[in-house]
Amino acid sequence: AVHPEQKSSRCLQLGRPDPTLEPGLKAFYKDLVTRAPESENPPLALFFLEVAGQPISFYGGSMSNNRFSAFFNSIDIRQNSRLRSGDALLWMLAEECANRGLKGLDLGVGEAGYKAAWCNQTDILVDSYYATTFSGSVASLVFRLARTLKRLIKQTPWIWRLVSKLT
Repeated sequence: AVHPEQKSSRCLQLGRPDPTLEPGLKAFYKDLVTRAPESENPPLALFFLEVAGQPISFYGGSMSNNRFSAFFNSIDIRQNSRLRSGDALLWMLAEECANRGLKGLDLGVGEAGYKAAWCNQTDILVDSYYATTFSGSVASLVFRLARTLKRLIKQTPWIWRLVSKLT
């Protein structure tokens, strides 16, 4: 099972909103996991790594169209620095995908060091904002500026550290 307490704890450490608190989210994932447990390609496949009976790393995603697409992951940061549990689980996940004959391993949206180390290709995503009214034009401008600012913050280490301390 997904370990929501682990994800909640990590979000708290980083000062980020906790997605596991969204109403109905836990029930939604539980339904996906239990809907077709014997299926070769269940709607949601979970992979996890345990140490001494304690879950320390998770990946959840879908196996379809000849690839595994990650939707979420979580690591126990206290254990990760010593055990590199995220890396270990990713190796195991890649091996499982290869054993199933999958041709691709999609680690999901966003930039991260481990993704740069593992991925030999990047799928470019494009955000588009089309306005048909003056109010829409203003909103579109605000959304584009917010996206640009977010990217600047994430790609500039000193700004990221400053923002992380302030939040």
